Amino acid sequence: DSHPVKWATARKWLGKVLKILTAEPWPTGVLLNVNLPDVTAGRVTGIEVTRQGRRKIYSEFSFGTDPRGEPYYWIGAQRREGHYRRGSDLEAVGRGAVSVTPLTMDLTHEPTLRKLRARFL
Repeated sequence: DSHPVKWATARKWLGKVLKILTAEPWPTGVLLNVNLPDVTAGRVTGIEVTRQGRRKIYSEFSFGTDPRGEPYYWIGAQRREGHYRRGSDLEAVGRGAVSVTPLTMDLTHEPTLRKLRARFL
């Protein structure tokens, strides 16, 4: 058990979250993303329904070795903590809350899609 704090927090909070989430059907194509804060179970501030947050993207380059001993290179998207938009998953988890964010896999921007279709017809 390499992360006993995280497992204890998950054991205490995930049952409640899953009970609520499984109590009703969800639309096709909707994914529910649940994030737990890296705090002890007793320090969790509650459960919040949030928007997807965005991290700043940095063009950094790092090198490492994976568990099999193979080298890997990671370019960009380095994790840098900062101030996140109020109501986002990143902000809520940063304050110690469990976040529940409904997501969809279709990232199409509908207004632009309609505009482009009109231009190309």
